Amino acid sequence: MTERERMRSLFTELQKSEMSLRSKMRQLRELRVLATELGESLNTGFDFEKSREEKTEESVKKDPGQAREEQSAASRLSGMEAQLEEEIRRLLGRKQALREIILSLERPEYRTVLELRYLSPMTWEAVAEETHYSLHYLYKLHNRALDAAAERLRGEAGAAFREEGLIV
Repeated sequence: MTERERMRSLFTELQKSEMSLRSKMRQLRELRVLATELGESLNTGFDFEKSREEKTEESVKKDPGQAREEQSAASRLSGMEAQLEEEIRRLLGRKQALREIILSLERPEYRTVLELRYLSPMTWEAVAEETHYSLHYLYKLHNRALDAAAERLRGEAGAAFREEGLIV
């Protein structure tokens, strides 16, 4: 795989991770709604924002069976929430790393093409319309931008991202 193809692959992953990020954020919102509804159905006054210690103290005062049920459900929901939050943090870190590479490019037209194509994300036709470039020229400019981004990734900026595990 050439460096240009590798950059194209990284930026394409960025587009896909944007969809995944939105999905995970939606899942997290739905999980929190579910947690609130679960608390109400158990008549526990479940507050998803309370710490585990506060929840445990409250549950001790309740019926032991209900307290175990609440703790079990709350524990599972908290675990799912933590997992989703970690995945969201990872995706945001990767997106920020690639965004920084794009913004570090010296030529503004390279930044513009990559931003519109991968950060917005727009179709090639929409990018061509926005920039007033022909598709043919846009593809050439895109390849040059990918080459410039690959060069940045080989350098100091790329080393920092690799150290943090944001880019492999």
